[in-house]
Amino acid sequence: MKICVSLRDSRDNPVQRVVEQICSLCNHEVVEDVTEAEVAIVGSTHEALALLKDHEHLKVIIATTEERDAVGARALVRSYPERAVHRPVIERGEEQNLVVYLMHDLERG
Repeated sequence: MKICVSLRDSRDNPVQRVVEQICSLCNHEVVEDVTEAEVAIVGSTHEALALLKDHEHLKVIIATTEERDAVGARALVRSYPERAVHRPVIERGEEQNLVVYLMHDLERG
């Protein structure tokens, strides 16, 4: 699966680098251009919404670090249930975190 990772301040972002490494370890191909990707991992609902509108076959994973961002992400997932997924970067309560999702559940949908 081809994945484009675009988190905030991506060039110097250690979370970006870790997510890219996890994707590679799970045999996903990390691509720079979202037009080549089947899945995009983003850090904001604004970016996720733009991608969902512009790329009708793209699945978007919204990775959040703050609860206030998670609220908007969950609302977007309700609007695009087949193409949007929200996962916190760090596990919160019962929510499965991004790394576990990438390692175990991404292929299942």
